[in-house]
Amino acid sequence: RSLMAALARRKPLPYQEVQPIERPRFTEECKATHTILAPQMAPIHFELFQTALQKYGYRAVIPPMPGKKAIDTGLRYVNNDMCYPSIVVIGQLISALQEGLCDPDHTSIMLFQTCGACRATNYLSVLRQALRYAGFPPVFAVHGMKEEMDAFRLDRRMLTDAVKAAIYGDTLMNVRNRMMPYELSQGSTQALFRKWMDRAKAEIRSGSYFKFSRNIRAIVRDFDHLPIDETLWKPKVGIVGEILVKYHPVANNHIEKVLMEEGAEVVMPDFVDFFLYSAYDSIAKRKLLAGKAKDALFGRMFIKVIEFFRRPMRKALRESRHFLPPHTIDQTAELAARHVSLGNMAGEGWFLTGEMVKLIDEGVPNVVCLQPFGCLPNHITGKGVMHELRTSYKGANITAIDCDAGSSEVNQLNRLKLMLAVAKERGPKQNSESTAQDEAASRS
Repeated sequence: RSLMAALARRKPLPYQEVQPIERPRFTEECKATHTILAPQMAPIHFELFQTALQKYGYRAVIPPMPGKKAIDTGLRYVNNDMCYPSIVVIGQLISALQEGLCDPDHTSIMLFQTCGACRATNYLSVLRQALRYAGFPPVFAVHGMKEEMDAFRLDRRMLTDAVKAAIYGDTLMNVRNRMMPYELSQGSTQALFRKWMDRAKAEIRSGSYFKFSRNIRAIVRDFDHLPIDETLWKPKVGIVGEILVKYHPVANNHIEKVLMEEGAEVVMPDFVDFFLYSAYDSIAKRKLLAGKAKDALFGRMFIKVIEFFRRPMRKALRESRHFLPPHTIDQTAELAARHVSLGNMAGEGWFLTGEMVKLIDEGVPNVVCLQPFGCLPNHITGKGVMHELRTSYKGANITAIDCDAGSSEVNQLNRLKLMLAVAKERGPKQNSESTAQDEAASRS
């Protein structure tokens, strides 16, 4: 009634026809004259993705890791009701333009987004509006959804190199995090990491599947023989959550660095797994809802292609002394289905629950669940299942941390310290016993 009363008192406005604004296009000429600006999200992986784009003639630029100033810029041009990842992404893009990293008249922005029941569906329109507010000319071609890619071509060869880049990134991230806390010579792990990062980029520029396979095996072998203190025990802490806050150091207040400084071994799930989850959703839709058989077939084919490229990594990690091979997406879905329906597809959906159970199944009972403040999908399948997981898996030590521009770093640090205090109090014996019991329960 109050709304109707307000409308009744409002003076009628003259009718004005609104002309639709034609969005900018990425043409063939843009490929030669434009710089493609892409947001930073996962530093290891995006350094390799940039190499893959540049190989095919695209002048791709990924800004260096932004500071808090970029987040303040995002808050200036994006409504704070939008999810935190959009503020981080758009803030760093506008900051890069304001700082002169690219010529605004010859720049295109590449932004990929999810679709469906998630605020990330609106990233493209929010970005365009923010650019207008910031005073930049409307010359940007934003490609993210398939129908807006224009002359940007993600062909088979380019997609192959992007997949190789992602698997290189996952391998390097996991072996570095596993060995760094125990290294005998400080800096030896990072030096080996940089050596193989450069070789991976060289292989992406002019390599083949066979050289890629040899490199993956060599990476695992070199890190597996890195001198470490085998007697030292540190609690393993897994990090799960929304894809950007999970991998973006500024968005999560450098949680990996904080955990390592507090005496923990950080376990990061594979970046590739999120895209496998997205492909598996079409299979789940076919089984549970009204999904099309064609979409389910394409989803299964995509998973098989990714697993073909992950085969050398999986084999090398399985045969190593210090590393574990990744779960398949079917195994993760099976673990998640014990606690939530696979019909939860908004945001990270059932995949978030599956990642937590997967970490516990791998012997990582301590888990930090990161979620943007107000992210309803991740609150349901993340924070909402924690009691169930603690009940189902003895020794599960899970904590949830909200990520937002106004979040208190001290509060986040205190929650991490409390979780680590519990993990250290239990010690290696109790953790291994709990893990053994959990594995037995999983098998039963």
